Amino acid sequence: VLVAEDDATTRYLIGQYCKDEPYELIFASDGVEAIRLVKESLFDIVVTDVRLPGVSGETLLSFVHETRPEVPVIVITGFGSIDGAVRFLQRGAFDYIAKPFTGKVFTHRLSLASRNLDLTNEIDRLRRMRNSSGLSQIQTSDPTVVQLLSRLPSIAKTDASVVFTGESGTGKELFSRAVHELSPREAKRFVSVSCAALPETLIESELFGHVRGAFTDAHTDRPGLIEEAEGGTLFLDEVGELPITVQAKLLRFLQEHEFKPVGSNEIKYSNARIVSATHRNLAQEVTNGGFREDLYYRLNVVPIHIPPLRERVGDIPLLANHFLLRFAKEFNKGVSSFSADVLDRMAVQRWPGNVRELMNRIQRMVLIADDNSITLETWDRSAPDSDSVEDERPELGFTETKRRIIAEFEGSYVRHCLSASQGNVALAARIAQIDRKNFWTLMRHHDVDAAEFKTPSS
Repeated sequence: VLVAEDDATTRYLIGQYCKDEPYELIFASDGVEAIRLVKESLFDIVVTDVRLPGVSGETLLSFVHETRPEVPVIVITGFGSIDGAVRFLQRGAFDYIAKPFTGKVFTHRLSLASRNLDLTNEIDRLRRMRNSSGLSQIQTSDPTVVQLLSRLPSIAKTDASVVFTGESGTGKELFSRAVHELSPREAKRFVSVSCAALPETLIESELFGHVRGAFTDAHTDRPGLIEEAEGGTLFLDEVGELPITVQAKLLRFLQEHEFKPVGSNEIKYSNARIVSATHRNLAQEVTNGGFREDLYYRLNVVPIHIPPLRERVGDIPLLANHFLLRFAKEFNKGVSSFSADVLDRMAVQRWPGNVRELMNRIQRMVLIADDNSITLETWDRSAPDSDSVEDERPELGFTETKRRIIAEFEGSYVRHCLSASQGNVALAARIAQIDRKNFWTLMRHHDVDAAEFKTPSS
């Protein structure tokens, strides 16, 4: 444990507090010495005072996050500097301790950081061992989420139904994919479907399949997603949107592992595991009559809630840097950091779209950045409405504005359908309720490639 503290008395007290604890303490009396030690040694935990001579605690925190993002940083602050400590938490600090503090408080904070580090290391071990793309994309140092991730291996070993709850954009599909990849079913398919993206007239056929002649466009027999997920995992995103009639068939499958394709009397069987997700309060939906109570209890065997991004602001710098590196590489841009002002803006943003919204915002910033660092000007220019069609309408005139709005809608809608179908053009056309040939025409017109939406297992 590196302790950066300029006050000799405080250093002595910390040494006394920890003399019977299982920690090896290394002290630095200023920020310059602390940064040198971080460069030279591999510390598990860093404790730093807010105010340090030479280099500030804030600079030390940023340096540790850039060079050793997995290391938890605990901030020591004076009684009158709580607001500053909160800002440090927004910048990614693990915790803070207000002076004066007791030995019990100090060692308790160290034990929490140590426990979080152990869980994080175990998750990293699982990522390496199982090569889990789901786990590798979940970036977090938040204790709640780390604890949640640590539960996934034991959950994955069973075939119990799992339902992930949380707001849109929190990463429910990534967690579901991680459950699949950590399970004995990992060699089989992970099949994902958005129940909200499919029209009510199609969703039963997509899940359970159909036989020739079952409905107007059913020219051949077609297996459903439950059959495609045989031996693997079927992920039902937004399961709360399922029509009541389909809920009854899904309940029968969960109870007996049997189903009938649409238009058929033949009973089929599938050994697919069901993992689901929803942004709705399913218990309230049961009360309101929109969701079957018996299905709710069948799905809700292992409920897991993923907190929104605004409740884990310490993850924002970690996620932001992860997306920055990813998009800088993807777009061959030399952008490598954020200015302090931008990190502050991201920390106080509400992020109603959660991690997905943060990712999209950083993608835009990387694309339009003119320097090696994302500045406040880039942040302002990347605002969703800063360069939208709406800004141009008065100058463009009615006809041109209408053409642009329609083109923007068509391109966006085609991408949405392909995303929901995981790049399956035939299914995307059915979702859009247009002829497949016309859908292909729209794809070519808007230069959309279906391959971009296919998952690795598709």
